[in-house]
Amino acid sequence: MSITRTVLKVFSAALLLFAAQTSKAQLVVIPHDTTICGQQLTITAQLNSPTGTQQFLSDDAYTGVINIGFTFNYYGNNYTQLVIGSNAVLNFNLTNAGGYCTWPINGAIPGNANMVNAIMGPWMDVNPGTGGGINYATTGVAPNRKFIATWCGVPYFGCSNRLLTTQIILYETTNFIEVHLGERTTGCTWNGDYAIEGVQNANATLATPVPGRNFPQIWGAINSGHRFEYVAGAYIVNPIPYLPVPINNAGNIQWFNGPITNGNLVGTGSSITVSPTVPTTYYAMVTQCADTIFDTCHVEIGVGDSIDYTTYVEPSYCGFLDGSIQLHGLSPGDTFIVNYTNNGNPFPPFQVIIPLDSTVNVPNLGAGNYTLWAVNNGCATPPVNVVLTDPPFDLDSVTAVNPTICGANDGYIKFWNADLPNTGYIVNYNKDGVPQPPANLNSDASRHVVLSNLGPGTYDNIVFENMFGCQTGPFGPFTFVEPPFSVDFDTTVRFSCVADTVNFFDLSVGVTQYAWDFGDGTTSNLASPSHVFMTQGVFTVTLTGTNGFCTDSKSVTIPLVHPLDAEFTVSKDSICNGETIVFTNNSIGTAGYRYAWDFGDGTTDTAFNTSHTYTTDGIFDAKLTIVDFVPCTNVEIRPIVVASLDIEIGPKDTSVCLTDPMVLYSTTFAPPYFSGGISYTWSPTADLTSSPNGPETQFFTEVPGTYQFILNAVGYPMGCAASDTLTLFVQPKPVLVNVTPNTMIKYGETIQLNAEGVLYYIWTPPATLDNPNISNPIGRPTEPVVYTVIGMNEHGGCRDTANVQVDIDYTMNEFIPSVFSPNGDGKNDLFRAVNLKYQRVVEFRVFNRWGKEVYSAQDMNRGWDGTYNGAPQDPGVYTYIIRVTVPDGDIRTYKGNVTLIR
Repeated sequence: MSITRTVLKVFSAALLLFAAQTSKAQLVVIPHDTTICGQQLTITAQLNSPTGTQQFLSDDAYTGVINIGFTFNYYGNNYTQLVIGSNAVLNFNLTNAGGYCTWPINGAIPGNANMVNAIMGPWMDVNPGTGGGINYATTGVAPNRKFIATWCGVPYFGCSNRLLTTQIILYETTNFIEVHLGERTTGCTWNGDYAIEGVQNANATLATPVPGRNFPQIWGAINSGHRFEYVAGAYIVNPIPYLPVPINNAGNIQWFNGPITNGNLVGTGSSITVSPTVPTTYYAMVTQCADTIFDTCHVEIGVGDSIDYTTYVEPSYCGFLDGSIQLHGLSPGDTFIVNYTNNGNPFPPFQVIIPLDSTVNVPNLGAGNYTLWAVNNGCATPPVNVVLTDPPFDLDSVTAVNPTICGANDGYIKFWNADLPNTGYIVNYNKDGVPQPPANLNSDASRHVVLSNLGPGTYDNIVFENMFGCQTGPFGPFTFVEPPFSVDFDTTVRFSCVADTVNFFDLSVGVTQYAWDFGDGTTSNLASPSHVFMTQGVFTVTLTGTNGFCTDSKSVTIPLVHPLDAEFTVSKDSICNGETIVFTNNSIGTAGYRYAWDFGDGTTDTAFNTSHTYTTDGIFDAKLTIVDFVPCTNVEIRPIVVASLDIEIGPKDTSVCLTDPMVLYSTTFAPPYFSGGISYTWSPTADLTSSPNGPETQFFTEVPGTYQFILNAVGYPMGCAASDTLTLFVQPKPVLVNVTPNTMIKYGETIQLNAEGVLYYIWTPPATLDNPNISNPIGRPTEPVVYTVIGMNEHGGCRDTANVQVDIDYTMNEFIPSVFSPNGDGKNDLFRAVNLKYQRVVEFRVFNRWGKEVYSAQDMNRGWDGTYNGAPQDPGVYTYIIRVTVPDGDIRTYKGNVTLIR
């Protein structure tokens, strides 16, 4: 082996080691080193990368829901599924599955709500619909599995000559996140040339971008790696070595017949077939995104020998392994490895030194198609083919015997003159076209072989195989039939009102045991039972019969349905008096039933459907009686509520004088059946001053005339209606004019009163009037008074009223003397106030000069006679107080001095 080859192997091993460490794809060529001797050689290359699934996404799209393969914790939440976005993102919001992957970048993270609960590796607008590929895979074993998503060579949107290659890796257990970015270049003005590499939580409040790779920074990178680690509720990011991104695409493998720098391209694809004549090293090379990987196969050229001819010995008995093949013409003294196959199945090769006669014996062979060749120093002889054949193997004759009874399966087929006595055979056969389990049978001393325990059916394709695998046949077809066997029965029915009786009569053939299922949960083992069905219905009665081997059954549907269920519906079960109800007969029964209706109010009918008009209030039991053919009777009763509604308006028709709104009321006459209440409607509504939808309302107008009102009432739920009419005559109002104004007269004078404009007058109070029923009476009041005049016109209902206030002037000059002389001469003997007429004294007291009261009275006519307790008082000056009232209620007080002289 050359030094160059050794270096290549070491370099290849180093590449494989690096790939194993970095999860890079491996290219393995099979074989690596070999020797050929003039024949063709097929070399294959296997590109090994993590098992993955390629996603063919269109622009701005999410995948369906993808299983991660393990539980991954992101921002403190556990996830087992995610979706992949075409714009280089992993998103844990499963509602995005199959939906729109946002591309506009108009804000930094955290805070950019366009991409939440997502890993951005980096998030930018790319279009897998125009090229590249997106793959994902779960690799490794628990608890160290990885979920890997790869975007390989995906064109930028708007700049398809620029490609994005990147990979996001999620780690089980550690929950690390790695982003390995192969290349991102700047200079594409689409979407502002923005891209964000980082992570952000579900509500855009927490995020960790790679430093320098956030909005609105314009950045580029080649072969960069970063790891995100969740610590104390937030992610930290650190740079790590870049792992080249692997993509499994064996169709891009190229083959060279020398080093890649100066070799010739000899093929593409996963394999090539070559026929080199000189030692040659073949190189397999594939470009994986930004990486090139390769492996080699070195082919040496050897010198071969040949087999001149063959002889053989056939097996002595079918299946024996005593045949042999002899190979002639190989070089004596050389060591060969002899290889051979039988019918394409390889046998263990053996090594042999060729004897002087150049003959190699291959022993212990059975029948078959053999291919043989010998190999010396890596060079094989051209193969030779030899066919060995077994001697014939056959049976002489066949006898078939039908089963003796149904189900016994005691039929058999006897084969005569087997090749050997007391020998085991495997028998394969079909029954009714279906392969049966192989039977292991032995021939007896007479070389008979019996295939037994056969039931009815057609047996064919019967093949015998001896212990050596030799076969004879096929035999058949043989059709076996059984003796007749059937289950049958007949029935008679006897109906009744309570239960129906059915008699069963057995008509079966070959049955020895009976099992009846009457379909109502009861059974019988009698041959011909009778059964009472306690309920009505359609019953499926099944008889199952057997003779110990065969089983048959028969099912008969027995309709025992003669329902007697009186049912009816009514068009209404609550009606107004005089209304008609339609009765609909829904009774369950058969033709020929008789029907009798009783409406509960003394009337009946016999029609199937009927109607009835109720003319009396009350609750009536409507009854339907039906009678069937048995005869049996059934009754249905439904209560019918009949009600009437009546109303009366109050007051009755009348003539009114309206000064205030008048209450119009009503009296309702209704039974207690109107559970839904009674509605009222007054009309017309023009002069109604309150709601027109109640049992009473109010009416007012200032326009005299005749008015008519209608009240309509409806009682629910029956809807019974009633109405009443009220006619009102609104009287014109009289008006008093030229009424005497309020005035004042002197005490004792008269006053002429006056009023005009009406037909009738009434003055009050009448005591001081000369005639209270004329328009101009004369009044003689002695105290203040208010005269009221009431005026009426010819209708007498409306009145007008006016008041005349007459005040009295009580002005008078009361005289109180200042001196009196009580000497008994009849002149000026009393001290008193004089000139009093209508005044009334309420207080009259006299005091001496020491303030002692010497006189008190309320009768001014008596006066003070100058004595105290009958004793004359001394002359002198005395003080007095006099209080008098007048008819208008005023009190006048007089105080002063009076001189008593004698």
